[in-house]
Amino acid sequence: MQKRIIVIAPKKLGGITKVVENLLKGGLGKNSNLVFHPSTFEGCGLKKFCMFITQFIKGIILYINFKPDLIHIHVSSHGSFYRKAFYIMLSEIFRKKIIIHIHPTHFIDFIDNSGSLRKLFILKLLNKANLIITLTEQVQYTLKNIYGLKCDVKVVRVPICLNDYEFHGAENREKSTVLYLGWIIRNKGVYDLLLAAPSIKEKIRDFRLIYCGNKETNKLRKMVLNNGLSAYIEVNDWLNSEGKKSLLEKATALILPTYTEGIPNVILEAMASGVPVITTPVGGIPSVLTDKINCLYFKPGDITDMIEKITCLLGNKEMQGNIIQNNIKLVKKYDARLISREIEEIYDKL
Repeated sequence: MQKRIIVIAPKKLGGITKVVENLLKGGLGKNSNLVFHPSTFEGCGLKKFCMFITQFIKGIILYINFKPDLIHIHVSSHGSFYRKAFYIMLSEIFRKKIIIHIHPTHFIDFIDNSGSLRKLFILKLLNKANLIITLTEQVQYTLKNIYGLKCDVKVVRVPICLNDYEFHGAENREKSTVLYLGWIIRNKGVYDLLLAAPSIKEKIRDFRLIYCGNKETNKLRKMVLNNGLSAYIEVNDWLNSEGKKSLLEKATALILPTYTEGIPNVILEAMASGVPVITTPVGGIPSVLTDKINCLYFKPGDITDMIEKITCLLGNKEMQGNIIQNNIKLVKKYDARLISREIEEIYDKL
């Protein structure tokens, strides 16, 4: 008899939603009776709160009617965790087995920076799980050995649907086009990149920079216009899958100048598309990429270092080729079909 499983995660723009989509496309649920329950949708403020309440009530009804054996809850930090806390407690009331899937590598900072009572509450909730899944060994070690969680903690890689991203060779790529894909906010280093752009343009005449994202897009557009940079810098809205794929097929490099990160889907997508990556060694990124083998690293906020690494990569085709070949091999470990089978095996054992 197939196990009945409910997967709980947000359905909106962002990393967790993309991970769940990739797992489902990779075959998660083929060997079980699986239902996806969105905890919330795109929105903010009162609208977001009302959506959460509505979805939680629907979740209670789903628990009653579907009679699940296992609840797989995807969480981030702060508000995301506290919203999912209701589902963790609901699962305990219904005496269901629980998997808590922690996505951000800064989740440890979230625990550490919480007050003593909140910290106790977070750890108590985590201990209600039958299994915790993390993205990196560092988070796994801290939860198990520093915080002393009693439940099992397992590392599972971030999945990517390799069939969606193919490398057709570098011949048709633009010569010096750098692509940024993600949220347009200060913590992602997008304004540092803007400050670096004129110096890169002085060294590489055909340099182009393309931003694609959401959040502070209009603010960034105004800054580009006011500083007279529109001739070689584009600022676009969030792309759908086809638009992203099209840009990755043309880009010379992907830049992610972030200050804080988990394991970004966009890095795996660039690797699968044969696009060299320039980024910072923060969060879970070093668990995937090795400097000068899979990427070029620079220090977060160090604009001089960023300029040096971008100009170095754009001017060195041999380095580009080596990184591309290394990443095409490496990214196969993150195939959504493999990761989905791994999670199905976890379901079977619980």
